[in-house]
Amino acid sequence: MEENQKRLEIERFIDDNFEPKVEDKGDNVTIIYEGKSSGIENGVVWMETAKKGWKTKPISSKNKFVIVDADLKGVLEFLNRYYSLDEKDYNMVRKIMIEHSMTVLEEFRFDEMDALDQVLNTMIEELGEENIFE
Repeated sequence: MEENQKRLEIERFIDDNFEPKVEDKGDNVTIIYEGKSSGIENGVVWMETAKKGWKTKPISSKNKFVIVDADLKGVLEFLNRYYSLDEKDYNMVRKIMIEHSMTVLEEFRFDEMDALDQVLNTMIEELGEENIFE
């Protein structure tokens, strides 16, 4: 199987079999990869706010969090049942999980900001033309 195709299949497999849940505690974020079917052990990724001076080290320049630890044993064991991973696949799978976790966090943060924006827009519509700052 071509590496690019295998990567896409693994990404799809993770999306199909795990539901990422975000626990946001400000400076600390936990992403829990819950198995969608019974018998799959959860995986966990822990992130912290990047310290000053780390701004060039995270995966993307707009990223303000870094992954500090992960326990993905359950995810990897389940993945290995279907793809018979070997050592040459580990770097690819590691990159997939890093990118997936960062995307989940970005989408979660975007959804929070979008919800706040909707609340503020509703408040503005309800106030109409009234100037609340007078």
